[in-house]
Amino acid sequence: MSSESSFSTVDYSSVCVPVTEVLASNCRIIYEKWESLRGGKFAPTWTDIDLPKLLSNIISFIRVIDVSHSPFDLTYRFWGTGLVRALNSERTGKSLTKLPAGQAEQVMTDYKSLIEEKAPQVLIYHTENPKVFAPRYAPSVRLPLSDDGETVNKIIAYANFDADQDMWSEIYEKNLRERY
Repeated sequence: MSSESSFSTVDYSSVCVPVTEVLASNCRIIYEKWESLRGGKFAPTWTDIDLPKLLSNIISFIRVIDVSHSPFDLTYRFWGTGLVRALNSERTGKSLTKLPAGQAEQVMTDYKSLIEEKAPQVLIYHTENPKVFAPRYAPSVRLPLSDDGETVNKIIAYANFDADQDMWSEIYEKNLRERY
């Protein structure tokens, strides 16, 4: 696991992409499960998600975020072992406010957008920590959950950093160029 000093040097960015861009990855499995569970609602409930029934290679790249609205905070309820290995960091039980300033702002902004829009986010991540690991790219989906049918109180997210790095790097760069 990483020390706080090595964690603080992580460079993080992402680009939003259409859901079709990530369906060639295991994002398809978690996205289709979420879609089937939500029915006519904007999101399924946390109890609808039966995490242990997901494949272990999916669970290992899952993170679940608890959303507190007053005061606003986001806390990792679950941080999969694949994420620990890929990013050299364990975040279960940690508030996103504990992330390094530059990274916290971007991640908090992304999650606030999902919470306000009550809609999935589909991304390609780029992250690197020169002292710990080389640049990594990952397809990702972030999906809202709602126990009351009105507000987002949890987010389930999947990002596979073991996916084909060349392919995801190309998709990231292509979407980054198109954005600017």
